Amino acid sequence: METGNSAATHKLLCRKVYISPILLITGLHLWLLHLEIY
Repeated sequence: METGNSAATHKLLCRKVYISPILLITGLHLWLLHLEIY
């Protein structure tokens, strides 16, 4: 049970590591577009 649980948490951590930079880049891009419009 413990090994499976740690594997699941590891997958979640990997997802967070992969998703957060994408969110940061898209957020910055949207913010820059917002600045260009106004």
